[in-house]
Amino acid sequence: KPAHLPAVIEYAKKHKRCLITQGYEADDMLGRAGHDALKKFGSDATVVFVSYDKDVKQLPGNHYNFVKEEHSVVSEIEGYRLFFKQMLIGDTADNVTGVKGIGEKTAAKLLDSVSDPGEMMEVVKREYFSAGIPPSTYNKNCDLLWIWRTVPDACPFVIETDHV
Repeated sequence: KPAHLPAVIEYAKKHKRCLITQGYEADDMLGRAGHDALKKFGSDATVVFVSYDKDVKQLPGNHYNFVKEEHSVVSEIEGYRLFFKQMLIGDTADNVTGVKGIGEKTAAKLLDSVSDPGEMMEVVKREYFSAGIPPSTYNKNCDLLWIWRTVPDACPFVIETDHV
């Protein structure tokens, strides 16, 4: 943790309108807020996520990247596809190793034609296990990448290791 983090938190509490999370990341809070909004206002409500974090695009809804000034709409299946692509590619910011040799193009080739999350999971498991990556690493990566919809939440794609 940065040495100046406590001072930054204190400044934010005092001078900015903010919510401090304990034990989970800000993107998980966005996932919860989106989930709560749909529960409160109905499934046809419009949810807008304002973030430059690519992980947030796991969440279905409208997205606005204020850094790039880009708007996009993410469907539920596109959100799952991003999650599974990150499982394959890896994400150093989230400490996810991914599968060696799989980058954006290969992940797209493996997943872009798949429209069922269960089938996406099977593709990713096949690639992990073919590469000799153990189920425990697969599960750890699921937990690290999954954006919570409730607090706390668990990734629905982890596997029971005694059934692998």
